[in-house]
Amino acid sequence: MAVLLAGTGLALQGLYQSLVGFDALSIAGEAPAALLARVSSGRAVATLGLPGALAGFLSLSLPLTLCRALSADLSRLQRVLALLATGVQVAGLAATRSAAGVLALAAAGALVIWWSTSTSRRAVGRPLAVALLVAGLAVASLFLAARFSGGGSSDEGAGPLALRAGNWKVAAGILADHPLLGAGAG
Repeated sequence: MAVLLAGTGLALQGLYQSLVGFDALSIAGEAPAALLARVSSGRAVATLGLPGALAGFLSLSLPLTLCRALSADLSRLQRVLALLATGVQVAGLAATRSAAGVLALAAAGALVIWWSTSTSRRAVGRPLAVALLVAGLAVASLFLAARFSGGGSSDEGAGPLALRAGNWKVAAGILADHPLLGAGAG
């Protein structure tokens, strides 16, 4: 229940940010350039700071919320509320526009469906798993195409890969300085 509530709360906050809150912040005035770039992208982050972090959390909470909605021991009201929470989390995931988050959720769902179907239900389960994976790839491709074509979030530096370039450069330097044992935890 805690994961359902946390996922729904974060999704609601992310939806507010991407629909209303970021516009108010961009009008508010001076802020660091990195924050302005994040705000101008319109991608939901909730309290987690990065769209990918919110997408990752929602990719974990969504299946649990859906399973709760489909469980047999719920009243009609509880089922409707859990289904609404599932819908809010799906919308929150979409508001992150995270290709990796969508693809991770689709791949995990496809694997679960593929391996959990009994022998008698494989004729339905396996094509459903493939369809889920293809749908996840399609949505992730659309998110990436929009980002690379300048559809909003490519304003975050020079594009999604530019955001990670600094991290990769530092990691390469640490690897070069400490090739065998690394530099410690964190």
